[in-house]
Amino acid sequence: MIPTETTLSISYQALLSALPQEPMFRHDPAKPNRGVDPIGWQVSPEPYWLSPEQQHYIDQLGPTLAAFALAIQRLYRYSLKNPGTHGWVSDLFEANKPEGLVKFSLMNRFKSQYPIVIRPDLLVTAPAPNKRQPGRNPGLSLCEIDAVPGGLGFTAALSMAYQTALEQATGQPLSLWPENTPATGMIARFIAALRSLTPDNPTPTIAIVVSDEAQDYLLEWRWLAKTAKALGLYQALHVVHPSQLRLRDQVLGFVDDDTDQPFQAIDLVYRFFELFDLPNITNIELIELATKKGWVTTTPPFKSFLEEKLVLALIHAPQLAPFWTEQLGLEGYELLLDLVPQSWILDPSPIPPHAAVTPAMVFANTPFRTFEDLANLTQK
Repeated sequence: MIPTETTLSISYQALLSALPQEPMFRHDPAKPNRGVDPIGWQVSPEPYWLSPEQQHYIDQLGPTLAAFALAIQRLYRYSLKNPGTHGWVSDLFEANKPEGLVKFSLMNRFKSQYPIVIRPDLLVTAPAPNKRQPGRNPGLSLCEIDAVPGGLGFTAALSMAYQTALEQATGQPLSLWPENTPATGMIARFIAALRSLTPDNPTPTIAIVVSDEAQDYLLEWRWLAKTAKALGLYQALHVVHPSQLRLRDQVLGFVDDDTDQPFQAIDLVYRFFELFDLPNITNIELIELATKKGWVTTTPPFKSFLEEKLVLALIHAPQLAPFWTEQLGLEGYELLLDLVPQSWILDPSPIPPHAAVTPAMVFANTPFRTFEDLANLTQK
């Protein structure tokens, strides 16, 4: 059965009972709850329905964003080789970055690597005029491309809960994914993507390293690892705190101080912390050394330019249009132009008197030459 707007009907209690019992799905008694629900957030008895056009755009996004991640890396390296014309790109990417991280990100061994999970943050918006193709607008805006996204386990768990509740309501099996249930499919594909990074080792020991800065997602990752084992998808999957890491005889591994678990070697690290947090992360030097030496595989790669918000503004830079068209194809480039709101890079560098903001930024029929001109604007 494939649900539609007319066939899908789930009771709130059925959905509530289908949710996992883990703490991340239940109300924290230490926080106010207004006495309404046993969970700390609202759920809907039916999903948010996408229009066919929105679904079309979303289906195209995966391959386009993967190509975009590779294109960003090529642009960075091209700018280093052509400082006269594109050096401004590498200047932006390297601004305020530690020299060691910059050199790490440019190591040839990692130049073709990009994150295995890329999450576009999409906002539903009112349709706006499309200058290139009038009438074509998905009613969606892409406001961030997250290379270290949370929510994978949470989304899988919600999919499983909705599936269970719907099957109970209809008495029919739900078919959303060709081969797996939604939850199993999402987790299985995540694990398959991880295992593909170690082609010489089909059963790597995987450590999802969650730092203190990312502790809000700790319960989610623990649920995912436990569920993967319970479903028989993968057993060698562990959630590890950086303080548990050890490096012994060129082998990165972890210990469990609470259970006196012996040292266990790690083949693959899934890095769940952002690179701007590196100075605060315990034992980060162990991961960096083991990755550089090839003793362990780490993903997402240590490439700070893939975690920059300014890449969205680069999509709209007129001087890069030929590059994006070549790398993404015209259709892929126009897809991003349609979805990414008009953006500009705030650069404090002095500009000559004849310069102007491009694409043109106009308020009250007045074009603005510099961002300093915006200081005279009011809320009206």
